[in-house]
Amino acid sequence: MKIALSGYYGFGNIGDEAVLAAVRQKLPQAQIFILGRSWSNLLTLLSCDFLLSGGGSLLQNKTSNRSFFYYIGMVALAKLMGKKVMILAQGFGPLTGRFNRWLAKVILNRVEIITLRDRQSLEQIKKLGVNKPRIELTADPAFCLSASKQTAQPTIGIAIRKMAIEDNYQVLAQAIDWLAKQYNLKPLFLPFHHPEDYHVSQKVAQHLTVKYEILNEPAKILETISQLSLLIGMRLHSLIFATMGQVPMLGLSYDPKVAGFMQTIGQPYLDANQLFQLKSLENQLEQIMGLHKDIQKTLGLRAMELKALARQNFLILEQLISNAEFSNIDFADIQVDNLTLEESASKVDEFIKDGSPHLIVTPNPEIIVASQKDQELKEIINRANLRVTDGISMVVVSKILKKPLKERVSGIDLMLRITENTERKVFLLGGAPGIAEAAAKKLKCKVVGTHDGYFENEQEVIEKIRVMKPEVLFVGLGAGRQERWAIHHLAELGVPAVMTIGGSLDVISGQKKRAPKIFQKLYIEWLYRLITEPKRWKRQLALPKFLWLMLIKNKLPS
Repeated sequence: MKIALSGYYGFGNIGDEAVLAAVRQKLPQAQIFILGRSWSNLLTLLSCDFLLSGGGSLLQNKTSNRSFFYYIGMVALAKLMGKKVMILAQGFGPLTGRFNRWLAKVILNRVEIITLRDRQSLEQIKKLGVNKPRIELTADPAFCLSASKQTAQPTIGIAIRKMAIEDNYQVLAQAIDWLAKQYNLKPLFLPFHHPEDYHVSQKVAQHLTVKYEILNEPAKILETISQLSLLIGMRLHSLIFATMGQVPMLGLSYDPKVAGFMQTIGQPYLDANQLFQLKSLENQLEQIMGLHKDIQKTLGLRAMELKALARQNFLILEQLISNAEFSNIDFADIQVDNLTLEESASKVDEFIKDGSPHLIVTPNPEIIVASQKDQELKEIINRANLRVTDGISMVVVSKILKKPLKERVSGIDLMLRITENTERKVFLLGGAPGIAEAAAKKLKCKVVGTHDGYFENEQEVIEKIRVMKPEVLFVGLGAGRQERWAIHHLAELGVPAVMTIGGSLDVISGQKKRAPKIFQKLYIEWLYRLITEPKRWKRQLALPKFLWLMLIKNKLPS
């Protein structure tokens, strides 16, 4: 398999080279050809099967219009040659100019897949009008690289680049001086882009009164960052490496991508395009040092989540390479995987084998309608690793709109299929007291623990699950609450497959009856539920709202 890779590679930028290393690591069988800046690109593209454009922030004109035209031109050229194209984990924008934005919209609507590394990029690309290819929010591929928390050394890491305000170099030096003396730390400058960052590091270092070093071994930078006590970083990948190594940090944002990343991991940052205030810098650094252990724990959880999202880039790419039908359909901005029951069960097997945390959700018409006014719920569903179609009306609508789903995969059917394996270890969470225990007796698998859904001490429940080490955790806390609970604790739980199941435990336990087969075959399960539970009539209003939303207000992209 020959893959052409378009990006800012081979120019001494450690962040971009980390992305390249991750691509090579995840695609060991592929022949990868880096596109240069010459006419030989034509021959390279002709000889390759696919084009990957990314990572980094290529589709922007803050650097220059020429840079934007080059990278979007490579995409256009590949499509003219009939090649499949994937925009790989890019940061999109800022992109200004009416013609530039029109050009990006036209060309990007013709690629097969777009994955984006931050929420701001996702919002910008949708605002642009790009809506035809599959679009996924993932994470930077560098998170796929191996990194572990090392024993912290008494060292401050500083990874900076050129700043817009000259006085900020001296103010930053004063803050580093104060921090080094206050906590007995040694400054270590980490140039990410040679030789530019080396010279910038010297501009700060000349104002220091304490001893310092400038790292001259780029190959060791990931390992070095994992040993720091604290990082002050402008370079995005210095902050990514710090997250991977669980190193507390202060971000200096010169670009929206840095601010966006710091918001994603919930860590502090300052605007590097504004004049630094020494006291503000010192206060931020003092707070970070005071919360050192808590921050390390938080970063460990965020790193696990982002690593799982980074892997999604390559799972999606594998579908493209294997010529698999893209198993993804859009229902009013809710992405649903177009898989059969058996294909979904196989995905869960893959998650368990992988071992890292994965989220499985079961969107139905009620959830899709609710998500139109609940942005957080929409984002949780779209970031899940597997999203199955829990609603026959979704199957019917998909056929009407000529993008048919293979079949309905209800949450309870997938749960029962997963638990057919008698050796599989699962934990049941949800329902009224006694429901989970009753359901456990009806399942074929090994139920290693249960807990009802009426709890106040979350940490007690989480610890109980962690101790039992299940392969699958089924969470039935009701739509909305269960998705939020699962995503917020996904990394902390450490369970390979966490699946939201609504009221499935009530049915499996025998507390409630599932609609008879005849109702299922006639697509009128909703009528059975309305007859048996008249108080649900308000919830059933979601069905006509869903039909109006899909057939009148919105349509599936063709």
